[in-house]
Amino acid sequence: MYNHLSRFGKGIRAGVGVRQREVIGYVGSTGLSTGPHLDYRVMKDGRFVNPLKQTFLPGLPISASSRGDFAQTRDSLFAQLRAPDVSHAMK
Repeated sequence: MYNHLSRFGKGIRAGVGVRQREVIGYVGSTGLSTGPHLDYRVMKDGRFVNPLKQTFLPGLPISASSRGDFAQTRDSLFAQLRAPDVSHAMK
């Protein structure tokens, strides 16, 4: 479940399959929230469970021909995460 969305992605509805990198929804702000956020939950057999303790089917491995692009994108994203946040200094 994805809660607190402002809207769903194009063509997204109950029972529709999705692919990796497909937009499924847009983050929103509802109720008494202090800002936009996403509430992600996993339900199994009618009960909410901790998604970090679940076993999911593994995905396909990255093909040998795609590993270079994968590593480059991974390293770029890690660099962004490690960069100091200077957005507060711009205000």
